[in-house]
Amino acid sequence: MKHNFSLLCAATCALSFFSMNDAQALKVHTIGDSTMANYEEGTTDKRGWGQMFNQFFMGDIEVNNRAKSGASSKSFYNEAPYWTTVKQQIEAGDYVFIQFAHNDEKNDGVDGDELQAQYPDSVVADTRGTSPFGTYKEYLRKYVDETRALDATPVLVTPIVRKYFGSDGKITQKGRHNLSTDGSHDLDYVLAMKEVAVEKEVLLIDHTEMTAQLVEAYGVEEATAQLYCADDNTHTSATGAMLFARLVAQDMVRQGILAEYVNAEASIIVNPSAIDFGRGYPNAVKTYECTVMGMDLVPAEGNITISATEPFTVSADGVAFQSSIDIPYTDGALALTRFVVKGVGSEAGILEGVLTVTNGNVENSVPMTLEVVDLTDGEPFSVFWDLSKTSDYVAEGPVTPVAESWSKMYAKSYASPGSDVVWPEESGIEAGYKTQRNCIEGDVWPAGEIDAVSDRYIQFGVTANPGSEMTVDTIGIYIGGSGGSGMIWRVEYSIEENFANQMVISENLKNAKNTMYAIEAVPMVKVPAGKTLLLRIYPWYNGEATGKTICLSNLYIGGVVSATGAVETPRRENNLRYEGTTLRGEAGVALTVYNLAGACVAYGVGDLDLHALPQGVYVARSGENTLKIVR
Repeated sequence: MKHNFSLLCAATCALSFFSMNDAQALKVHTIGDSTMANYEEGTTDKRGWGQMFNQFFMGDIEVNNRAKSGASSKSFYNEAPYWTTVKQQIEAGDYVFIQFAHNDEKNDGVDGDELQAQYPDSVVADTRGTSPFGTYKEYLRKYVDETRALDATPVLVTPIVRKYFGSDGKITQKGRHNLSTDGSHDLDYVLAMKEVAVEKEVLLIDHTEMTAQLVEAYGVEEATAQLYCADDNTHTSATGAMLFARLVAQDMVRQGILAEYVNAEASIIVNPSAIDFGRGYPNAVKTYECTVMGMDLVPAEGNITISATEPFTVSADGVAFQSSIDIPYTDGALALTRFVVKGVGSEAGILEGVLTVTNGNVENSVPMTLEVVDLTDGEPFSVFWDLSKTSDYVAEGPVTPVAESWSKMYAKSYASPGSDVVWPEESGIEAGYKTQRNCIEGDVWPAGEIDAVSDRYIQFGVTANPGSEMTVDTIGIYIGGSGGSGMIWRVEYSIEENFANQMVISENLKNAKNTMYAIEAVPMVKVPAGKTLLLRIYPWYNGEATGKTICLSNLYIGGVVSATGAVETPRRENNLRYEGTTLRGEAGVALTVYNLAGACVAYGVGDLDLHALPQGVYVARSGENTLKIVR
């Protein structure tokens, strides 16, 4: 198979013939894989360049980053939560930036479905995989054609390089997404995308070449330290994601793609560009971790001042909060620096504020919002899966639990993760306690997986009953790996039936053998009547392995139900009260207080003084009564 290397020049030159409709473009949609995706602060060090992309736009441009970890051009197109829902968001005049290849390379350049069909009994193929000059090009054409059918403009973006250095200090051809081993380009995904760009006369940004030059300029040691995540040759840190996004912005200016809206030389970059604390109870502290980075600053030495309007405050260390902080910089630059913003409100309502970041010469403003909700008139609910013997649950309150289910997984046994299992000290659980041990279908974890597989998961859920609105304010579970230290997982939730717009609450990339980890979250997510909150655990292994299991224990989902009028939600009398730091209940009846992971943190008969408990959300129980406590 021969391919024309003059396509690189042709693809670049062809761009000048397109008539741009920039003035009408108000939204930029980005679709791709984990190297482009959004990540929740506090769950992982990974950041996708699409997450940082909005930092380089001015005016009324909105970036809708729909990139999904683990996606290939095929899986993103075919799976319900992704391309189908993106198309519903695209309007005439929008732009769609399309970057795939990393997960298309599964099966070493062979299409996964074709491989499985050819060897149905002897091979378990990764169906996400595509062939570069076959199905990969077919799916790219689909994205281009369907974007244009919506009167929007497609932009093909070649994939960022993997940090694969050769002995010459250059990125290898495999790092540049050419899987050929004979010196040819027959398995070159970047060349395949460029051919589609010429064939379809599509705008193309050669992100592969630009990131290769940048990574090579840093060298292997500095690229490892600054651009990529630790022990990861594929995923970028916040700094790497920011610099890679800037490369795209700079090329957009060079090519005249939305150039009037792009500020490719932004000197103070704050992430995120808008802070939404979500919902919180009165007097509950909500925090948000942010980053600031400075480049080409004038003057060359000084301070970057970060200030927040009331009722928000800011901290350099997450401990001491005040109205403003100063961060010194030198040599016209500030390395990526983390800081924390805090919001707290005493009464129900929507609080708004502004975070201002400036060095006295350049200023960047970030809007902030916090919704304070008072649900004291609602009825608490909880659903608890013990997972030590069966997948059965115990539910309290007017909600409908969703039974545990598996996709390409199964519950292999109920047993301790190992004789030397380690539980978090605060759990109070001792060695020998049984967990639900889950395994992949076929019992063999495949080699080469570096991210979640979107159709392989374990699922739980809770549904809001008709006539009621459910606020889920507590999710807690213990998760661990048995038989080795290579088990990895991501925990997500969504209130969409097709699991679109999912939120990540945990991503554990390094886990010790036979160790259980407490996963805790306070999502404060509102679930309308008839809708379901689905919780999924996506496991994968860091190499080929047989029989390794992911262990689950003590899943708790709780919150408050409020009637919405159509159907009255029954509410029983609750004799539990929290006054000051004292929990009061019925005389002579035992009181138990649990943390988010389901561990007992306080117990007694009569009044309980909880002043020693750290700030957080707790669940108190006494008989049939349940009370949510926010400290």
